[in-house]
Amino acid sequence: MTIINRIAKWGYDYALLHGPCDQSREIASCDPYFSLLYAREVDFGPHDVTRAGACRTGYGYTYALQIDKSPYKDTYQACKGTSWAYYYDRNVLQRIPEASTLSHSPPLTGGYYRRTLLVAADDDDGEFTTYFGTDDEHH
Repeated sequence: MTIINRIAKWGYDYALLHGPCDQSREIASCDPYFSLLYAREVDFGPHDVTRAGACRTGYGYTYALQIDKSPYKDTYQACKGTSWAYYYDRNVLQRIPEASTLSHSPPLTGGYYRRTLLVAADDDDGEFTTYFGTDDEHH
């Protein structure tokens, strides 16, 4: 455990004993994991400081899903362009993920998303057809 983790844990532990305050929230938010824990177990909801702390590295999706329970600009930006973008679109925005997330496979699935994404192709009559697969499978 690094010194930053220890300090963040101290801020989180302090808040568990004495209740939430701005100082302990700022200290806990130095580490994304303790920022998420602080929001969930001390604040019992979202706060700008804990959201910013969680979005620094990798916890934006979890914060949006468990704490915000809805999309938020900071959590969306934290996931955009990462492998978590697929899950954010699917579980937080509750929509079929956009092609912008296509280049990033979700963790542990090894390209499964690339093969099942709905793709629209322009037919000769100007209509769009939706099917499962990738562009290169149908050209």
